[in-house]
Amino acid sequence: RLYGEVAGDSLDAREAHRLLTERRLVMPEVLRGGPGEEPSLPVTLKNVPAADLVLHRIDLLLYFTLAKDTEKMRELDLAGIRPALARTVAPAAAALGMEETVAIGLGKLEPGVYLAIARAGAEEARTVIIVSDLAARVWRHSQGARVLVTDRRTGAAMEGAFVKLVVGGALLAEGLTDARGFFEARIDPSHDIMEGSAAPKAVAEKNGHYALAP
Repeated sequence: RLYGEVAGDSLDAREAHRLLTERRLVMPEVLRGGPGEEPSLPVTLKNVPAADLVLHRIDLLLYFTLAKDTEKMRELDLAGIRPALARTVAPAAAALGMEETVAIGLGKLEPGVYLAIARAGAEEARTVIIVSDLAARVWRHSQGARVLVTDRRTGAAMEGAFVKLVVGGALLAEGLTDARGFFEARIDPSHDIMEGSAAPKAVAEKNGHYALAP
């Protein structure tokens, strides 16, 4: 209270008052886990007595086909769609100005991609959760772009994974990985996409398991 009373008289006091009274609700951008694991979602709260948390499952291939990007996946409007999970998150002690991180167990999730959304008044935080045995890498070379899909745990090549490759918001190519786990997209070096600076992005899927790259 003292800081609030003198906040108008001192820059330091105003800053201290802001830090003491600000509201924060924070979650990681991405959380990865494997089937059979029980992922725990860290939710950080400050001056937020409770937040409502919902978990939605996302059709990643459909989203990627429509949006041609993964950067805005966390901004999806899922209002009115029934969530796969809903619960309330609250800190153990809601002391003024104290920041606390609560670990929320999500149980054993089926392979797939999920969007977790936490809300408390005007505060909101979102996390993309990927439950999968796949991993993917993508890079550009002089003749196009290459995607490598592997087993997330063993590093073994994953043959027959379906890949969509996007550069600069345009769907560049799609197809299946070969026995080495590679999907190759050959492009004319003079193509506008090859001359741009946008990094290639890819999504891979096999048997309901997904991977995003980068």
